[in-house]
Amino acid sequence: IAADVVVVCVGRRANTEDLGLEVLGVKTNKQGLLDVGADLKITPNVAAIGDITTGPALAHKASTQGHIAAEILSGHSASYAPMAIPAVIFSDPEIAMTGLTAEQATEQGLRVSTAMFPMAASGRARTMNESAGLSQLVHTDSGVIVGAQLVGPHVSEFIAEITLAIEMGATLEDLAATIHPHPTVSETLVESALVGLGKPIHVVAKRPRAK
Repeated sequence: IAADVVVVCVGRRANTEDLGLEVLGVKTNKQGLLDVGADLKITPNVAAIGDITTGPALAHKASTQGHIAAEILSGHSASYAPMAIPAVIFSDPEIAMTGLTAEQATEQGLRVSTAMFPMAASGRARTMNESAGLSQLVHTDSGVIVGAQLVGPHVSEFIAEITLAIEMGATLEDLAATIHPHPTVSETLVESALVGLGKPIHVVAKRPRAK
């Protein structure tokens, strides 16, 4: 593989040693992180947010937790219980994911399938000369969307659509029935849903093998 730069990521370590947690009687887990519940509290009057809590170390997770913690500590009703948190790699092409992979869903005891639509069949991607990639949905046997993995141009801009679908318990039929603007790369989500429903339009349907 030819490349100009190789980036090696070795992860991050929690910086919780000098926060005075022992004064509060709070202990970290084996990774040095704080386990928090839906109220984000580690004591009745102290909440923890961001990279020192368990879960993905992402800025949008931290800011959401911050908003919710402020509401809770101010005496308002709020809770932190996301069903999915999107993650993006701003590479070329972009990579975005949310919810469960097929492997993770299977490990949780779900019966799932994947529905994939190639970026090469997207009119918008082709006009931008960026047809590398795909849109893939992970769905249960009943069609409920539980995850997505996207690779291609601008996928960071619409991965939140699938995150919302997961939060709302949306199905392949819900997504397929949602009119998307044309021509856009986001249409690949509809196309993937149609593949999952066995009604693809812009790719050839796989025929069952003869027994």
